[in-house]
Amino acid sequence: MLDGAAKVGLLMDEVARLGMPTVAMSDHGNVHGAYEFHQTAHKMGIKPIIGIESYVAPASRHHRKPVYYSDNLSLPPDSPPTRT
Repeated sequence: MLDGAAKVGLLMDEVARLGMPTVAMSDHGNVHGAYEFHQTAHKMGIKPIIGIESYVAPASRHHRKPVYYSDNLSLPPDSPPTRT
């Protein structure tokens, strides 16, 4: 299921109408729309920013045991408070 499915051309038209110099897209696990997004933005003089939410497996995608990258996960003393 898609989180969003904006039409790139219509999005760029609106970005240009609003006078925005930059626009970003982000995708989950792939960047299938990145080429069209980048090309269309550049043609319209808009700076494209492309992001991806990626997934990292410590050894393989079949590895099911939890992996802890640090024994000390405490925050530095000058860190802002966290919400619980």
